[in-house]
Amino acid sequence: KTSCMKNETHLYIPQSCHEDWNKMTPDTQGKFCASCEKIVVDFILMTDNEVLAFLSKKAGHICGRFDTEQLQRPLIETQLQPRKNWKYWLASVSALFLLGNKSSAQVTEQHLFNNSITQSIKGDTVPKTEPTTMGKVISERLLEGVVTDTSNVPIQNVLIQIKDLKLCTTTDIHGRFSLHTNNLPKKFTLMIASIGYRTQEILINKNNLTPLKIQLKENILELMGDVIIVSNPALARKRKK
Repeated sequence: KTSCMKNETHLYIPQSCHEDWNKMTPDTQGKFCASCEKIVVDFILMTDNEVLAFLSKKAGHICGRFDTEQLQRPLIETQLQPRKNWKYWLASVSALFLLGNKSSAQVTEQHLFNNSITQSIKGDTVPKTEPTTMGKVISERLLEGVVTDTSNVPIQNVLIQIKDLKLCTTTDIHGRFSLHTNNLPKKFTLMIASIGYRTQEILINKNNLTPLKIQLKENILELMGDVIIVSNPALARKRKK
């Protein structure tokens, strides 16, 4: 009989290790614990896809360091958007070509229209320089900043979000970000979040926008020890109880 229930991968650390992570020797996969004489893999900064990929290639016992939030839910494997084939790109290039021709035609029509208006003005072949304002130009107000760790090292892909709103962005490779604030209330809360770091919230006043320098502290809510992998959702629920 085929079960329609999808297997879920849960990770557990039955007994947490109390060794000091900061005193361990750095290694390419994490750090080497002299007391246990084994490598402790650092999973904290890994995405779910990266954790699952690592576990699929490893056999035997694994000692790891996790954020507690990684151990309190099933790991979710996300699918990347498939690459487009040549037909898609050919259609895209054709659409851009047609759009460019249309834009050029519109510019030419506007130029001819302006010339006809100029020539119709009696006794004056030069158009009036006084502009006709069709709308009000609003200056763009940006909230800018940089996010680093406590050692002033820039952090990439940090989520920068206006709390309770969908407006958000992420930091670049230099830890920098910018957000448009024109449509935001006078005061709003900025939320800064990244895997492995404590989430911060900052109250922003639009009347006093200054470049922000934000330091994220490493998340101390972590567990370290031998990892148990459970792929059966029924067993996972029993362990939670």
